[in-house]
Amino acid sequence: KGLSLLVLLLCCNVERAVAQCNPTSDSLALVALYNATNGPGWTNNTNWLVQGQPIGTWWGVVVNGQGCVNLINLPSNQLSGYIPPELGNLQSLEYLALDFNQLGGSIPPELGGLDNLQGFYLYSNQLEGCYPIELLAHCDVFYDFGNNPRLPWRGDFSRFCNGETQVGAPCNDGNPNTENDMIQADCSCRGI
Repeated sequence: KGLSLLVLLLCCNVERAVAQCNPTSDSLALVALYNATNGPGWTNNTNWLVQGQPIGTWWGVVVNGQGCVNLINLPSNQLSGYIPPELGNLQSLEYLALDFNQLGGSIPPELGGLDNLQGFYLYSNQLEGCYPIELLAHCDVFYDFGNNPRLPWRGDFSRFCNGETQVGAPCNDGNPNTENDMIQADCSCRGI
């Protein structure tokens, strides 16, 4: 099933993705990802930032015929740090999987501008804050943000897509001494 989805994602919207393709910008976005997520500490960082290695040979990256990034697949790879806003420059990106890592911080609003995105997986990280309004553009793609306790509804993105108010949404601040944890007006998760 996963391979079928991958094939479907890679073959769709090719014409539109090619028109917006910028390999230089894509390589800079990948470097930003590596630097923001402790690339040297990843479980597998084969060919990342290795001189002479094109980005299509970097572990977890698939590029199209013009050398632009179509897919980033780095689940369970010990990424820690934050998701850099530069990923929003990957205009040919169709699939982003950073699930089962230790990513913190907020989801960058720039990711809402990924017009070709069809799969968006941030499951089981330590993301926090409110969902940026720009992410409403991705309510119709395959997604999973679950098991991020400090996000509204602990990562249930469908509730955001359905228009529920984020402030006051349940979350888990990680403090066993508090209860009734909820998203505050400043988008932090706190209990009483």
